Amino acid sequence: MPSPCIWIFATMLYGLLTYISKLIIYKKLKLHSPKPLKWIKGNELFIIASPDLWWAFRFKNRIYCTEPTLTTSNRRKFVITNNSFNLRLSIIFCAVTLAFVSAYPSLYLSKLLLCLAMIRFISRNIEITYAFIKDAFQPSSEKSATALKSDERIKLAAKSYVEIYFYSAPAYLILTKCCEPWAAISLSLNVGTLTNVGLAFSGSYKTPEANLVFFQVFTTLSLVVFSFAMYLARNEDK
Repeated sequence: MPSPCIWIFATMLYGLLTYISKLIIYKKLKLHSPKPLKWIKGNELFIIASPDLWWAFRFKNRIYCTEPTLTTSNRRKFVITNNSFNLRLSIIFCAVTLAFVSAYPSLYLSKLLLCLAMIRFISRNIEITYAFIKDAFQPSSEKSATALKSDERIKLAAKSYVEIYFYSAPAYLILTKCCEPWAAISLSLNVGTLTNVGLAFSGSYKTPEANLVFFQVFTTLSLVVFSFAMYLARNEDK
């Protein structure tokens, strides 16, 4: 297990990297505010628990135009681009972490990657669950900040569902013996498809840390339920 110092450093590093990634997306889309905006309170509890949710919230609320419809359109672009970026990042990070940590488990960099994987696992699960449940319970009379259509929301949910497998696998290295990559991938697939969640509590996986799989279970269920709700809503609109 990584030392507390590595965990603290990894937490700070992940927060910084998350900020940089959101800033790159913000500038790439040229979403510059025409005037300074006041600090918008909200989600302060997620600064540590979910840097992904925190910075996404901050940057999305920085998007402002004098024309309300343009503000909504730009926020929609930011959400869609951020969703695609996270999927690509998770795939790359999964491949790098599984390969490096399994080959050099005792190196400092491997322990740092393992900490980053665990932090991303928790952070992205919280962000995805919060975002989709919030949308699912948003009153129909309330104006959407992004004006995403039902089919667009389903696409976002589908990409997030695929991403869950990729960011979960490197995090599950902490549950395997000798950091076995294929065991971590297998565990992610079993938990993500909800076919064999009990695998996390059998054999070599039988540790207190195994309860981490319920993060993935709850996030997956929220996505499935939300997607089904959006599918029904789309059919009603036809």
